[in-house]
Amino acid sequence: MPEISDILTDSSIGTQEKLKKVSNYCNSFRLKKKELDDIQIYARLFLYGSFSYLPSDIDLTESVLRKNYLARSTSRIINQLDSLGHLEDYLSFYLQQMCKMGFPQYAVPFVKNNNQFSQEADFIALLSPSTIKEKFVDSNKLKQMLAEAILSSNKTSSVESLLALNTFWANRYSKELNMYLEAMFAVHEFGLIDKILSGKETSVSEEEIKEMLCKTNSFYFPANKFLRSLEDKVNSLSWDSLAEHSKSAKSTQEKQVRFSYDPFLSQVEQEFGDKYFNYFSKTLPDSTNDLSSDANWFIRLYNPIYSSYSIKDESISALISSITNSKTSNFTNAGVILNDNYSDGTYADLSNMLILGIDANLSYPVRLHFKKDVVIDFLKSFNGNAIMPIYEGSDDFRDPNNPNKPLSTHVIVPLNDKLRKMLKDPRGKASKSNYPNFISHLGFIDPKKPPEHLCEITVKPSGKKGLVFKRRYIDLETGTIYTKDEKDVLQAISSSKEEATYGTK
Repeated sequence: MPEISDILTDSSIGTQEKLKKVSNYCNSFRLKKKELDDIQIYARLFLYGSFSYLPSDIDLTESVLRKNYLARSTSRIINQLDSLGHLEDYLSFYLQQMCKMGFPQYAVPFVKNNNQFSQEADFIALLSPSTIKEKFVDSNKLKQMLAEAILSSNKTSSVESLLALNTFWANRYSKELNMYLEAMFAVHEFGLIDKILSGKETSVSEEEIKEMLCKTNSFYFPANKFLRSLEDKVNSLSWDSLAEHSKSAKSTQEKQVRFSYDPFLSQVEQEFGDKYFNYFSKTLPDSTNDLSSDANWFIRLYNPIYSSYSIKDESISALISSITNSKTSNFTNAGVILNDNYSDGTYADLSNMLILGIDANLSYPVRLHFKKDVVIDFLKSFNGNAIMPIYEGSDDFRDPNNPNKPLSTHVIVPLNDKLRKMLKDPRGKASKSNYPNFISHLGFIDPKKPPEHLCEITVKPSGKKGLVFKRRYIDLETGTIYTKDEKDVLQAISSSKEEATYGTK
């Protein structure tokens, strides 16, 4: 609509007046609510830019995100994991972990025979995960907490918290898909189904498995490159072109772009040639070692894995856009997890793969890996620098048996009133525990009451002492660590008396 374009580019009126004029103009056409919402979203995107748009338009997108994406997606992932038997495995490891640390109460919401579990906590810590799974695990309780109806109606968790929850489970699902790929490639490679159906004895050596994995690794980078090129091509299509591509789709409800795997097969034929057959005919002489057949099998198994990781990357980008906007972020403590072995407090040596930590008002902190260079480009496109907050207190979640290793995260659920009370109650007795910081940090669900060990003492004008949550920031490009002064200006931490000021807020 050219009239809307004129309104949005009118320099004589302010932003709020422009939005009001756009709304009044659209109302005169008696458009449907969805059409009105879409126009308002695009108008705000034009006026504020995408970085400001994300938090400022949450009122328009919240219900859709909760119900149609986050709740449904998370619930379906959980059901898939349960159908494969993984939920019981995750819960058995979590139950044993909490019993070993002396906190069986944190595992009670997920078990059957609650009283017996609480009474036998010390004994349970010594059982095998398979025995714990058989006697105490109840995966239905976990599924109920993550059911679509429960998640979509959970108003105590912000959309960002639900996004963090969904990203955790999507990341877990992606890892299981990788294992599924290897298993199904083995079925294909060694003809296991035919052998089992014919009653033949089936035996695969460890050396054969290693060579099979060598095959899958050979296809990984060409497949990743091929699918990325397709993704870039689709992203470059205009809306009209996308609609044209969609005409051939069987479903008229969704925009789909169909493609062939033939170009990929041609690429690997050119890249490997006879080398593929010549090598594997020696290491796997009983296999057909047909390059085209193996490559075709791999790409079909890998495609959903690539898609799931792409979705995860998009979700992490959305989370980081919220985390780096201190004025609108729903996360009190979220950011890059630093390895203290490579940090002197003023500077940190960062690897290319970093970990994002988030206290997202969930039952456990969320940890996700991300690529440093990708996030640097993403951040600089939004606010001109690559500065992110630092996640504080990562050492609170160390494995008691191996202090250099973080505690594994097995399950995460949104908080209800019962779970919230369960996490808050032990905080007053934390000092008497063997892991006081673990208890205090796990109960960090109230921004007004942060754990003391993550705070610094301040003195108010009245002379009364108070605790303030200490925040630090890091430039992902340089590794320089910052704090903020009273005027919200970043100051580089320095061992000398002079401190460098970063020219942005």
